[in-house]
Amino acid sequence: MTTLRWLHLSDFHTGKDGYGQSRLFQYILEYVKSRVESGLAPDFVFITGDIANKGKPDQYKEFNENFLLPLIGLLPLETQNRVYLIPGNHDVDRNQTRAVQTYGILVRIPEFLDPNEKGQFERSQAVFPRFRAYTENDMINTGEHWLFSQGGVFSNSVSFGSKKIGILGINTAWLSFSDYDRHQLSTGKPLLEDGLEKIKDCDFKFVLGHHPLDWFLDEELEPICEPPREC
Repeated sequence: MTTLRWLHLSDFHTGKDGYGQSRLFQYILEYVKSRVESGLAPDFVFITGDIANKGKPDQYKEFNENFLLPLIGLLPLETQNRVYLIPGNHDVDRNQTRAVQTYGILVRIPEFLDPNEKGQFERSQAVFPRFRAYTENDMINTGEHWLFSQGGVFSNSVSFGSKKIGILGINTAWLSFSDYDRHQLSTGKPLLEDGLEKIKDCDFKFVLGHHPLDWFLDEELEPICEPPREC
C-alpha cells in the first residue's frame, strides 16, 4: 500500500502581526524540515487562502520571500511541483471596485459565475481588480491566471503510485465584500460542476476551497452537500 501525505496550511494573514508572523513562518519551516529529514515529507502541499491580511502587494512579497520560497526549498523535488495555492477573503483588496455591491449579484446577473465568455466578462468588470495583487504575486500559478479564466477554477491530475490524484482549486471568495460574508458567498455551482467534470476519472479527489460550507448561500448548500451529510 502506498501512503499519501499532504500538508494543509491556511490563514496566514501576512502583514497583521510582524513578529508573530515571523515566528509562525519559522515554526512551520522547522517542522517541515524535520519531517523531510525523517523520511516523512509531504507528497502534496495545499495552501488554502488568506495569504495576506488585506490583499496588498507588500504582504504577498513578505509571504513569498520569508515563507513560500524557503518552504519549496525544503521539499523533495517531486513535491515542489505539487504545491497548490488558492485565495481567501483576506486576499480580496476591498479598496478596489468599491462601488460594486456583490451581495445579491447572482440575482441581478445569474450568469455571473458561469464557466463561459459571458461569465468571465461580468466577473472582469466587477471583481477581477480585487484579486489583482493576489494574482500578480502568485508564484505557483504563473502565466494567465486561472482566476481570470473562463473556467474560474484550476484542475490538475497527478499519477501517484498506481493511483490518479485529482486536484481542483476553487475560489470561494468571489463575492466577498465585508465582515458579514457568512451566508452570502458562492463558489459558483456551474464553475464547480465544470471543474469536477475535469477530474471525474481520478481515483482520489481534493477540492481546495477557503470557506466552510455554511458561509455559502443557503440555496446552494443542498446541491453541494451529499446526503446524509449535514452541512
